[in-house]
Amino acid sequence: MNKQLPQLIVLLFSLTLCVHLYSVVSHMTAIRVITKCLLLPLLIIYLIVSTSDTSVIKKTALFALFFSWLGDVLLIGDGTLFFLAGMLAFMLTHILNGMLLIKLQPFRFKGSSWVGILLATGAIGLIYYWLHDYLGTFLVPIVIYMVLIAAVWVCTFNLSNHVNYRWIAFYFFIPGMFFFVLSDALLALNKFLFHFPERWDVWVMLTYASAQLFLTLGYKKVIVVQSEADTTS
Repeated sequence: MNKQLPQLIVLLFSLTLCVHLYSVVSHMTAIRVITKCLLLPLLIIYLIVSTSDTSVIKKTALFALFFSWLGDVLLIGDGTLFFLAGMLAFMLTHILNGMLLIKLQPFRFKGSSWVGILLATGAIGLIYYWLHDYLGTFLVPIVIYMVLIAAVWVCTFNLSNHVNYRWIAFYFFIPGMFFFVLSDALLALNKFLFHFPERWDVWVMLTYASAQLFLTLGYKKVIVVQSEADTTS
């Protein structure tokens, strides 16, 4: 395998994101849709080609990316049904990410796990405080989604309790889920409270793409660490 191929895919991902952000501010609808639909497939390809590993972790991470891509596609559509279906797809992404993180490090109420619990609780509490009067019939699914994504963010802090994955948690998974929470918070605030799509969509997509890139790089690092451990054992 060409060792430069993964780096080229990351570069292509970054260029695609730049084109997408430009298409948002320039109201180039067709290019905006196309580039949005290309972002996650590029990360899927990156994870496939960056390691020859065929472990359950890699396969599950690929499924998590697939459901994110499905969510992206569904959220392109207008209306309540598309929004709820897209949210369900992202809930599956978070469930898979949470399962993987717990598989890597069973949950322990110690160390930075408490920091994660405090930050996540504060974040979703603040978002709920701002939005609960505006959610209407979306209140229950939004609250379930908020609790789920907050739980996964806590799991990234918990991963830092594992001696082999501590640096991966701090450099990739914790910031990755932070950007995911931030992106979804901006999306929800704009959809239910501010209603300025052109002004906010750039930041929503920039934080979202950053989140997915950090998480994908994190899984790649985990796979490499596990492969090295298997080789030396």
